[in-house]
Amino acid sequence: MTRGSDGIYRCKRGLHGIGKVIDKSKWVHRSVLPSLSEEEQILVSKALDVLEIHLPPPDIDIIVKINIREGLVTFTHSSDWKTATEPICGDMVGVKDLYSDRPVIFHRKQKGVPNIYHHKWMFVDDDYLGFDVPDAMEWSEIWENHPVVKALMADKNEYFRLKIGKQDYWQEKVLDRIGVSPTYEELINSTYIDRGRSAPNNIIPKYLPLFAKKADKILDFGAGLHARHTLWLRQQGFDVTAYDCGANVQPGLHDPEALGRQYDIVFASNVLNVQPTVPHLIRILDQTYSLIKPGGVFFCNFPSTPRKCNAIVTEQDLTDMLNERYTEVICLQGRNWMWKCIKDISI
Repeated sequence: MTRGSDGIYRCKRGLHGIGKVIDKSKWVHRSVLPSLSEEEQILVSKALDVLEIHLPPPDIDIIVKINIREGLVTFTHSSDWKTATEPICGDMVGVKDLYSDRPVIFHRKQKGVPNIYHHKWMFVDDDYLGFDVPDAMEWSEIWENHPVVKALMADKNEYFRLKIGKQDYWQEKVLDRIGVSPTYEELINSTYIDRGRSAPNNIIPKYLPLFAKKADKILDFGAGLHARHTLWLRQQGFDVTAYDCGANVQPGLHDPEALGRQYDIVFASNVLNVQPTVPHLIRILDQTYSLIKPGGVFFCNFPSTPRKCNAIVTEQDLTDMLNERYTEVICLQGRNWMWKCIKDISI
């Protein structure tokens, strides 16, 4: 990217050609490795030899970072490279001190709020077929020149360029404010599937009656447009309140004041899995936690389909997140995992 005398950013490759360059480091997509300089190719080959690995099949998107001066090369998997405007930086393996007799291997597993790549068109050549390069360039110019971004860059206390590599900051400070992405409600509502008469057989309503008492106040968090689980549990004699958002809300069925109270049990059936990003998932975990009485229960699942942030969050990751919040977490590992989480009675 270059900024002209008129203050407008425009997509133009630097003198180095393909690759995103910051300081002495260059990032490229694996597809352009053959076009690197001889010195860069030798360093990448040496790193692969030290790691004793080969790159995975070509359809696996690997981003390679090269620092000639420091003798450093890293290989990072990006699971949504072809589809996301700002792809996720996934698990990474690297080698440093490649010019020494004892190179150092290191690993980094991406967890929690992920880092993301910006200006992905820089990483590939103009003929790359994995995504529309002109569209990616147009998007770079749109957000770089947007008044919201210009204001953030002008604020010396914002440190914008240092923070936009984090997905949560990017979502909150840029995407949510410039209005180019669907709203959270639109994303969540789009995942709703009406299970009809089969709803009582879903894993959460099926097992909840095994420990719930008829006197418990229960919240169906993310009940869906028809609140099938709520209605079925009410038929079994349970006191259940339905909550949802956006277009899924039906007056008389969903309680608009539901989040203003606390409950003995909050259950989330097929809710955590459809959160669009890790920051959204963390927000829902914190929100549901706040709705539970001391000593109360959070009951949830995390199906593999549909799952929005499965590139990062595994069942074990979710277990760790729940353990950070609850005094006891019981994980039932079957074909579908369930979690019964008990809130500290002293909270």
